[in-house]
Amino acid sequence: MESAAVVRTRTTPSVLVVSDGLLLGTLVGLSTVIRFFLSALPLQTPFYLPDEYTYSALARSIAETGRPIIRGVPAHFPALLEPLLAAPFWTIGDPDLAFRLTQAEHALAISLGAVPVYLLCRRLGLASRFSIGVATLVLVSPNLILGSLVVADPIAYPLVLGAVYAAVVAIERPSRRAQLAVVGLVGLATFARIQYVLLAPVVIVATLVVERGSVRRTWRKLGLATSIFVALTVLALASGPHRLLGTYEVVFHLHAPLGTVVHQIGMHALLIPFAAGIVLVPGALVGLARGVVRPASIAESAFATITALFALGLIAQAIFIGSTISGNFGERYLFFFFPLLAVAFGLYAVRGGSRVWVLVLSGLFVVLAMRFPLSHYTAVSSDSTTLWAVDRVEALLGTATGALALSVAGVALASVAAYVGWQPQRRASLALAVAIAAQAAVAVAATSWAVGLSTVDRHALPADARWIDDARVGRVTLVEPPGNDFGSGVEQLFWNRSIARVTLLPYATDVDSHANYPVRVAADGALVIPSGTVSGSVLVDRASTWTTFAGARLVRSTAGSGIAPFDPWQPTGSRVRLAAEVAGLRGDNWLMHLGWITVWPASVPRRLTLTLALPGRLAAADTIHFTGDANASFTVQPNQKRTISLIVPAGTRPWTVHWSCDRYGYRGHSAVSFLSAPPRITAVG
Repeated sequence: MESAAVVRTRTTPSVLVVSDGLLLGTLVGLSTVIRFFLSALPLQTPFYLPDEYTYSALARSIAETGRPIIRGVPAHFPALLEPLLAAPFWTIGDPDLAFRLTQAEHALAISLGAVPVYLLCRRLGLASRFSIGVATLVLVSPNLILGSLVVADPIAYPLVLGAVYAAVVAIERPSRRAQLAVVGLVGLATFARIQYVLLAPVVIVATLVVERGSVRRTWRKLGLATSIFVALTVLALASGPHRLLGTYEVVFHLHAPLGTVVHQIGMHALLIPFAAGIVLVPGALVGLARGVVRPASIAESAFATITALFALGLIAQAIFIGSTISGNFGERYLFFFFPLLAVAFGLYAVRGGSRVWVLVLSGLFVVLAMRFPLSHYTAVSSDSTTLWAVDRVEALLGTATGALALSVAGVALASVAAYVGWQPQRRASLALAVAIAAQAAVAVAATSWAVGLSTVDRHALPADARWIDDARVGRVTLVEPPGNDFGSGVEQLFWNRSIARVTLLPYATDVDSHANYPVRVAADGALVIPSGTVSGSVLVDRASTWTTFAGARLVRSTAGSGIAPFDPWQPTGSRVRLAAEVAGLRGDNWLMHLGWITVWPASVPRRLTLTLALPGRLAAADTIHFTGDANASFTVQPNQKRTISLIVPAGTRPWTVHWSCDRYGYRGHSAVSFLSAPPRITAVG
């Protein structure tokens, strides 16, 4: 006997009855409000960087100039839909208000993803109550946290799911209108995020599969859409890879060792079922397999084939990104097909059968939950909201207890999947209810973790996040020295519009994939970039390098204040010139165990003075050795301060010494040896 929760209906497919429409609209509205007030507003600053800066910078430039520009340079960025939609908010001129309005827009957009999922359920003949339940599951997904961020995913989400629904309709009941809907939604999804161009070949191949390889019948159903897709592809290829992909052109130059790819495949195969919630996954996989091999209808065949191909394509993309760029578990690139698994579970619940496969898969997930705790993967959590939740649980319970609790939860969810698989038609509602509760719990934990990350990042900023703008020092160049903290640099860029350019001293790291100009330091300390000599004010990252400038005054330093250390310098003459650099002196005044000092030339000899100290808790003396343009060694005893001096002769070239220390400890990831006040450079005599 079939469960009333999932039984196929006899009404016209995809009808949105009035009561369901009101309920679905209410759920979407509640999701929007809850996500904005409980997930978005608690975020004190963007933390998913540099992506959030990139999209905000594009939106700001479109609002101000009508063109996509980042730091004065045209951005060949193919995913412009989100910046176009957010651009009106940046006309206000207040970055905080623009940030909040963008979050509100995203909370609504990502919540709308429940609508096409509901329509898919109804199109496939699933009952109203079950369809609303699946829509609810979509709305409590932890991945909807991305709706609180300034990224493109919230805008792409309903478009991708809408494109899948439109494609099922077009294949089942071909019409010109349905084909144009597919083209429009696929085009918009691609304009939101270029990776979703994958949908075009997926829809065409799925139609060919549904028609059992008949090109003629495939053309009859999808000829118009196919013609448009082919024409757009030809035009895009003719424009060249740079105009087509912009900053993503780098994908043509990426490669990864076979071992790395195999590791990523294994990691994604393990983690995807957990990210999808486990409970519905065994039944969903069986439902998809049946829909492809023995479908009950054209709509079911189209849905199952599209979902399978789309999932495989997204998994391949995530593995490629993880193998070549991030090293992370790419849940952010995968969660678009997770709602489709819930729909597939509904098809399985209607038809039942295949108990053995469901039990086997459920048993496999039990073994995986016990053998491979999710806590093993928190180091690759940047792109996974599920792993954010794991981080939060471990922070609350401790690593060992948290890992045990998560393993128990995984075993419990897999056990429910097996229990439901024994009588899916009677127990589908139980499975859906457990899935909703589990996903909601993960969402709460992941949101808490995201808020914590944002709070930490906000504490790394001055109380006035727009402190550079408010200092009114004119157009500012951000100078990144060795050991720079690119994340803190991007935070400054997000909040301060006066920072117009990013430059990199030798051995510094790019802050993002846009204009980062390499600096050549001239013999007199002038900063030279490809377009000429840097003039105007500069903002220098002090995370791991101390610098001082000639021809400039220090406006205000945040070093030693407990926030991300930056020094803004305003010229007192025609330009600022680098006077000295200590690569390895951190903003908290700890000296790393390896580094170098460079002093740019002057007409008279000078004395470089360092005051070193070993805190009393350190039990042994340490010696620092200098080599290069000066050779000397100095030993400092515990609980002692020692002032050391090195003579910098007059000359015409920079003076450089390297240092190394005999002993070191760790602060964070940095090996440090001494506490050191900023050095002093004085004339000899």
